[in-house]
Amino acid sequence: MYSIKEMADLCGLSTRALQHFEQKGLLRPQRLGNGYRAYGEQEVARLQHLLFYRELGLPLQDIKGILDRQDFDSKAALQNHLVQLKEKAARMERLINTLEKTIAHEEGRKAMNDKEKFEGFKKEQIRQNEERYGKEIREKYGDQAIDESNAKLMGQSKADHERSLALALQVNDLLKQVVAEKNSTGETARQLYQAHKDWLMCYWTKYNAQAHAALGQMYVDDERFSKYYEDVVPGGAVALRDVLAAFCEP
Repeated sequence: MYSIKEMADLCGLSTRALQHFEQKGLLRPQRLGNGYRAYGEQEVARLQHLLFYRELGLPLQDIKGILDRQDFDSKAALQNHLVQLKEKAARMERLINTLEKTIAHEEGRKAMNDKEKFEGFKKEQIRQNEERYGKEIREKYGDQAIDESNAKLMGQSKADHERSLALALQVNDLLKQVVAEKNSTGETARQLYQAHKDWLMCYWTKYNAQAHAALGQMYVDDERFSKYYEDVVPGGAVALRDVLAAFCEP
């Protein structure tokens, strides 16, 4: 059994942090007869899981929900921590390699082209897209289409990357105008459709109007996409769907 100070020294946290976890219901120390907190084997194991999940970026409330589940499997959780941390380490290693190459290039010790400068970031973008949307988009468009799109992203030059970013900003600006005008078929709407199409073609290998229109509907149906466009402008997801429905001709 550990006192709160001993537990803090053991895990490298402050006693204040342990008290905060207790207040949030994340850690429940035992209470001795004198009212002092005591941490046993179960509390040590729970804290370790807590810190692993926090390292992976989960909010404390989500961590509490996971740890409080009746079917929580400690061994399976540890194995999952290991897999995710190895993936995180691999991502960090790619970015570190890119940074080291860039420093060597700046110091004149090693040549590095513009494509190499963004390789680590593009791999991370693909990983995030796969993690967030991979299942849905692969079921909708098929593995071949998504793999080809990922390959196109990896082949982007610096100019291609900058163009895609500029087009994304243009889409957002035009979307705000369309919502303000309340017109999904006017000239601004046509410009929005074209800008969105041009942005898509930074990633798609071939254009499909039906798939483009379906994407607009997904922006409304999937809360992850709708939130993005609602953050751009209230009513943005529906407005973009209506514009794409009006201009995406088979």
